[in-house]
Amino acid sequence: MNINNNGNELIINYEMSERIRKITYNTSGECKVFDVSGEVISQFKTICTIGYNQQYGTPISNDEKLLFIGSWERGIFCYEILTGKLSWKKGPGKVRRIIVSEDKLIIEMCDRGIYQRDAKSGELLKEFKIPYCDNMYVLSDKEILVGPKRNQYIILSTTDLSIIKQFHWSMLNVNESLLFSINTAKIENDYLLINGVEQYRNREETDEERYDFERVISLKRTNFG
Repeated sequence: MNINNNGNELIINYEMSERIRKITYNTSGECKVFDVSGEVISQFKTICTIGYNQQYGTPISNDEKLLFIGSWERGIFCYEILTGKLSWKKGPGKVRRIIVSEDKLIIEMCDRGIYQRDAKSGELLKEFKIPYCDNMYVLSDKEILVGPKRNQYIILSTTDLSIIKQFHWSMLNVNESLLFSINTAKIENDYLLINGVEQYRNREETDEERYDFERVISLKRTNFG
């Protein structure tokens, strides 16, 4: 997804989609769905709010029949793209990022953890509890990075939310920064590659300085605790 906000309209482009080019939302949550030829194929009211959903987007199912929209107050809503019918909705609120993984959804729930739901029914299949989570990062089709949980960052399988690897936060935050924020993360050849921003107090001055960082962590180690 590529997300743009011009103030009065949220525009989400689906570059990898075969049939749907983009979906736009106005300030009332009404959406228009455009096919690859630029024609409007459906138009309907949704729960979408520009300010909130510009952060995480509104993914669609792999068969391009369903639209998923998360909200802070009311949970996750699933709409049929062609008809606009509300297929299902599920609480609780505090929905952040939604990832479509085959026929399932992987959902980051603020202060709660990671939920796995059936995409067609919304049924809760699995839950990984984590009361505090910086973010959820997609490493591959089968892996996500979450954390920290009890000072551990964790790689989970998107298949069943089982733990693949976990390691102490100090392996990532090597400078023990006051602020440590990961922007992107990916796996290449048994290495975890991350970049982001860290902020720490200068040793000779009192000013707090912020720096961009890139870091490579080997995943071949057996002891990550």
